[in-house]
Amino acid sequence: MKPLRLVPLVVLAALAVGVVAARADVPTNECNGIQECERAEGPWVIVPKHGWVQYLLNCPGRRGIAGGIEAIATSTDVHVSWDAKLGSPPAPGRSTQQYVLFRAISGGHRVGAFKPRIGCIPTGPTRTTTMVHATIPGAPLNYAAATVKLRTGTVGRTNIGCIPTQTLVDSWTAIAFRTTEPPRLGFAQAIQVKKTMQGKKVGVTIAVSEALPPRTGAEVQLGVTCAQS
Repeated sequence: MKPLRLVPLVVLAALAVGVVAARADVPTNECNGIQECERAEGPWVIVPKHGWVQYLLNCPGRRGIAGGIEAIATSTDVHVSWDAKLGSPPAPGRSTQQYVLFRAISGGHRVGAFKPRIGCIPTGPTRTTTMVHATIPGAPLNYAAATVKLRTGTVGRTNIGCIPTQTLVDSWTAIAFRTTEPPRLGFAQAIQVKKTMQGKKVGVTIAVSEALPPRTGAEVQLGVTCAQS
């Protein structure tokens, strides 16, 4: 199989995600223009043929505010956007928080992959933000995720849920590989994920085929979207 060539992403977000050159090791621009910036990089997230995939990327230690958002992908067929908080004008802390929820879809219904990256601004205890308050929308949704590192030929389970004062709105799973270069997209077929829901909790059972080569850095993210009750 020929190696995959990275190309710039087509961006759907209201605030631009930077354009990246066609190599996985090239410096990216998520910290451009930010005096104090700490980078966070996600794994290669598999984008299925049909439907959206979501991936939650935290600032290091879930501290700070995302000030720069960028990604690279295996093809221009991969379209990436991210969810932002309501607020005007768009700015770190108004449109972003200590994490970014990326969403990706294949425009041509072909399997692909993308790697999310964010640049985070340190925040102090007295930091405040200005929001434009609306009367109809609810408060920003809360996101949480757990990651399961996979081993060849094993079956794993995990679960995650909303806190007691919240309501479970939605959930997601994402197959990803922590490699520098894009993984072979066919590796994702060796990972079977079954999701179950019970009350405010979501669980997954993950079966990993022995056909998956070792040292691929394979993992599955299980995430939940919660609203304050």
